[in-house]
Formats: sequence, structure tokens, C-alpha cells
Amino acid sequence: MSNLPPTSNRQKAAPLRRESAWVCIGKGFDHKGFSLAEVVAALGIATFALVVIVGLLPTSMGATRDAVQSTEAAQIASAIACDLRSSAQHSSAAITGTSAIYGIPLQSGTYPLNTASFATRFRTQVVITPEPPGAFTANNLIAPVMHAAILLVWPPTAPVSKASSHLEVASSFTPSCL
Repeated sequence: MSNLPPTSNRQKAAPLRRESAWVCIGKGFDHKGFSLAEVVAALGIATFALVVIVGLLPTSMGATRDAVQSTEAAQIASAIACDLRSSAQHSSAAITGTSAIYGIPLQSGTYPLNTASFATRFRTQVVITPEPPGAFTANNLIAPVMHAAILLVWPPTAPVSKASSHLEVASSFTPSCL
């Protein structure tokens, strides 16, 4: 005979329940996972955010391109102004009458820079004018002062009135060796 008690005296074991890995642990949670409405709402919000971000990309790319072009134009204008000022102080300019790097004549006139390395990206023009007659400055007593207006326009093929952007820089120099 068996040593087991009669079946009537035995307690029945509770059925085994397999718990899902997605079951929320804690009091008051009796559902498993997200409802369809919650998933649809989350996907809608994520889609809206992505559409807004993708819509802003062309604007931000255009602003970045404009900022890069403006910075490059300012650097070129600064380089031209430095070339004019430094060339006016060297004896080599007295022989050639032009700036050392860009070959700009150091006399009054309008000079386009079509052969410079940046001519494919910018149309550049330098206008040199002397100090107006009768203007009295401390430099007039030593040597005449020349003024340079440096204009950069881009794109280089557009007329100045229809160019998308431009930069104008004013500079002065004293050609003491000329």
C-alpha cells in the first residue's frame, strides 16, 4: 500500500501560471503591455516631430551656406585690404605701382579682380579714391591718403542689383613710397 494519505485529505495544488516578461510588477497593474490607442498616439507624435525636423533641414542648410559665404567674403575683403596697406608701405610697390599679392594698382580707379583664386565664387571690385581736396588730416601733411572700397558679390554671374548677397568693406592707406 501506499504511504499517501487518502485523496480526500490532500490539498489540491494551485495551477501553475506562466508569467510574461512584460507583466508590470507592482500593485494596481493588471494589464500587460500598451493598448493600441497608446501605440497609435505615440507613433503620431513621433511622426509629427520627424516631419517638423525634416521640414527645417533646408532652411538650416541654407542659413549655414549663407554664413559660410559671408565669412569667406569677409576674410577675402580683409586680405585685400591688408594687401593694399602693406604694399603701399614697401619699396617694391614704388617700382611696380601695384599691390604685392593681388596686383591692384595703387592709383585712383576701379579695378575688378577677375583672375584671383576666388573669382569663381565671388565677383570682386576695388575702387580706390584719393582723399578729397581740402580735407585736413594729420596724414595729409605727410602723404596723401587713399581710400579703397572693396565690394564682393555672390554669385559672381549675377548683376549687383540681383545678387543674393554682397559685402562692402572700406579701407584707407597711405602710399608713402609712391
